[in-house]
Amino acid sequence: GCIGWMFLYVGIEVGVALGLFAVYLTYSVNFKMDFLEIFSWLATEKTLSDLEYSLNMMESLVKLSDEIILPVIGISGVIICSLLVISSRKSDKKIIKKLNRQQIGRYMVIGSWLNLVITIVLYMIPERFMETYNSSIGMVLTGNYLLVVLVAGIIGPITEEVLFRYFQFNSCKAIGLRYAILATALSFGAMHGNWIQGGYAF
Repeated sequence: GCIGWMFLYVGIEVGVALGLFAVYLTYSVNFKMDFLEIFSWLATEKTLSDLEYSLNMMESLVKLSDEIILPVIGISGVIICSLLVISSRKSDKKIIKKLNRQQIGRYMVIGSWLNLVITIVLYMIPERFMETYNSSIGMVLTGNYLLVVLVAGIIGPITEEVLFRYFQFNSCKAIGLRYAILATALSFGAMHGNWIQGGYAF
């Protein structure tokens, strides 16, 4: 169940991305010209290492962030949140539970402490991992400011909570609460695709 929800989310994102590419390449001449220019490095005969290829690909995607990356995250998020609404209506369960001040304070202290520990640990990793991190952050934060705030600041975080803390967590809970917490934290970290974000997300 845990892996299934990850595959579903990645599948939704890939499907939305391919759909947007198809629509833009079919109906937008400007996008088609930009696309051919931005990805012209793929046609060169130069052999690239895996790292160089990844960095080039991320840099190219950053240039298309407004048209592709941010809409993909936004549309995928709306689809996942719609699944939550549909499932909650069918099960008639209360999804959001209120926390008291004591619980909120405790979680903030634990979260801050873990953040500090992870920061110290991440200082020990090789600097080459920072390149992937900087590229992925740049990909999300490049583009229309309002779109970035809406997608990266609101829709994205809500989607992550719904996917990992609700769907994925509930699918693992039958095996044990501690296992469910660890499994969802690991998959949430792994989804970010780099050690820096992954560490904090975990």
